Amino acid sequence: MSVLQGSDLPLGRFIYDRSWVPVRGSYIYPMKYFGLQRSTNPNDYIEVIRVIEVGGRKVAVTRGGGVFVRDHGEFGTEEGIGALVAALNLLLCELALHGMPSEPMTFVDIQCGKLIGQHAVIVGGSGDTHKGGGLFFLLCAAAQDVAQGYG
Repeated sequence: MSVLQGSDLPLGRFIYDRSWVPVRGSYIYPMKYFGLQRSTNPNDYIEVIRVIEVGGRKVAVTRGGGVFVRDHGEFGTEEGIGALVAALNLLLCELALHGMPSEPMTFVDIQCGKLIGQHAVIVGGSGDTHKGGGLFFLLCAAAQDVAQGYG
């Protein structure tokens, strides 16, 4: 029996891989899994399933409801973060018009992340937000029927 090294773990690449692209983003709340059936593979939640142009920015959407934009250094100012918040809220408005309402994004919700290949995840940030840890809520929570017990 061999012991897995950090870089051999499925999500370990976000700690050990030195080749990654910086992104900024958040998670849609309430949490959303874009798929027919919840997966038991953590990599499925962070897989980028679509890139959508919103307000002149390309927004990567992950299967686990993450929304990310590549960070080329333009988010170091209040105006830069404000433009990103506006773009992500525009995307959320479009989703609401298609029957998927969610809580709007704020400055505090935007966190630092990494994009490695076709996978993106928040790896750090600041502030007190329930959206920053969204992926981990999805991974840790068992799939359940919220209507169960209401007849």
